[in-house]
Amino acid sequence: MNTDRQDQIAAHAHALWEAAGRPDGDADRFWFEAEQALQEKVVSSDATAASEEKLTSSKLGKAAKPV
Repeated sequence: MNTDRQDQIAAHAHALWEAAGRPDGDADRFWFEAEQALQEKVVSSDATAASEEKLTSSKLGKAAKPV
């Protein structure tokens, strides 16, 4: 795992921990939740980018056809 990703997970886990009232223990749970949330964000972002690329390709293909 690269350092940037670890930093993002740590920051998000810390935010989750603070939002939960800073409870003792459960560090692993907060880390796991943060890791899952960031992974879902990456997957969602990748899907959106692929969808937008497909839409753009479709529009360009239609515009390039002679009338």
